[in-house]
Amino acid sequence: MRSLQLGICLLLFSLASCSDETNPSPEPEPSLTPVSSELPIVDSVETCQPLSSGERLVSVSPEGQAWLASPSDGGLRLRVLDLFSGELVETTQELPISNLSQLRGWSANEASLIADGHFYELSEAGRFDLTPPDGLVEGATFCGSLGSNGFVLADGKLSELRADGQWWSFSTASEGTFAELVAAEGECLTRDNSLWLKNAAGELVEVTPTHFTTLKNFVELREAAILDASVLAIDARGLWVGPREWSGFSFGAEAPERLVAAGGFAFLKVGERLLRFDGTNFAEIQSELSTPNTLQPYAGGLWLADEATLCHHSFGASARIQGLRPNQRLLEDDSELSLAASPDQTMPKLSVDGVDTALTTDAETGIASATIAWTSVGWHELTVDSESGERLRTLWVKRVPEIERSFAKDVFPLYEATCANSGCHGGADPKGSDLSTFEAWQAKAAQIRTRVVDTRTMPPAANTPASWNDEQIDVIAQWLEGGMLP
Repeated sequence: MRSLQLGICLLLFSLASCSDETNPSPEPEPSLTPVSSELPIVDSVETCQPLSSGERLVSVSPEGQAWLASPSDGGLRLRVLDLFSGELVETTQELPISNLSQLRGWSANEASLIADGHFYELSEAGRFDLTPPDGLVEGATFCGSLGSNGFVLADGKLSELRADGQWWSFSTASEGTFAELVAAEGECLTRDNSLWLKNAAGELVEVTPTHFTTLKNFVELREAAILDASVLAIDARGLWVGPREWSGFSFGAEAPERLVAAGGFAFLKVGERLLRFDGTNFAEIQSELSTPNTLQPYAGGLWLADEATLCHHSFGASARIQGLRPNQRLLEDDSELSLAASPDQTMPKLSVDGVDTALTTDAETGIASATIAWTSVGWHELTVDSESGERLRTLWVKRVPEIERSFAKDVFPLYEATCANSGCHGGADPKGSDLSTFEAWQAKAAQIRTRVVDTRTMPPAANTPASWNDEQIDVIAQWLEGGMLP
């Protein structure tokens, strides 16, 4: 394992430079919109059952399978519950471990976990012991998969599992700064390639390919969550929605106690009220559990539990996607997935980046399958619609480049051949933005991605040399999506 000690910034995603900024973007201001005490009631179906002695809800997969853990004579008993079909499907297994630190379920039989100071991956094939970063201590937490693309936080040190199977570790000058990873439905990076953490001082920290940003204007920051492209946080004043332009909501004399998000909704516990938030509007969920201590949402539903009871809420028509998970980073050229509709739906339609994708449906099981070829690096949007056009699911995945590109070796020669000589983006008096430096390309990364890679309107036809082709566009895309190495 390789270890880097850094003073003022974290170098993630293959980065070699970033800047420490305290307030580079708007922060939460003490102006909040009051939320009415009279809210619409969410239309849901609740199913409850008792928990066994010592049993607790530890995770819910992106597709809704609930993982419960309890002590047993053999060590640990894991029970997995699934209500997608409308009928309860239950499986159990025993693991010879005693101290479960964290578990993240990915499906009915796949999970990543830290237990007894070890990393494990569970699958249909069994339990696999993985190599952790050096210096792993009790209390370590993670996001992502411990076998492919995870981040681990232990004693203030952050470690990333790279594509080559090596753990790279990062820390600031003072150990113990970072206290909690903020996961995006179990994965680590948001769609704008940011990693979010909460530090011991009660501040949110954002790490992007170019900046290390600390947001300070919270009062007793309690929890944070990722909702689609937004970052949410609760403090002693209320709920905040950001991160580029922050807005806030207050709930009278009570402050939110819990905040979780998945499947396009955030869920808050405010006193004895359980609220659902879609990014704009609030609604209230009625449950027989007045004081749940655990909330675990997924696309289409919510599991909640107290010390003695487990309840499940279903929010209507939905679809299940297996073989891919939200915000997953992929190295494969193609992916095999299966698609199933909830009992009240016929087989829905699948689209990838707005293009309909052919499905092959098994007449006996009703499960459809598809092979998706990833023809470009970057983020891809999968959508599932019902026959009537109702949106049932949205899932984003990122195809990461296999080839490591640097600015000096790969991008700057293209700039010199195409942009500098035209007088548009270089020289003493450029017609457009000066792109003669690595820092300028970092600052203009979003615009370059749009103009060069997505719409291909740059360079303009009048200035495009004969040597410019799709291969060179791919080089720039690989550099942008691979971490923007200098």
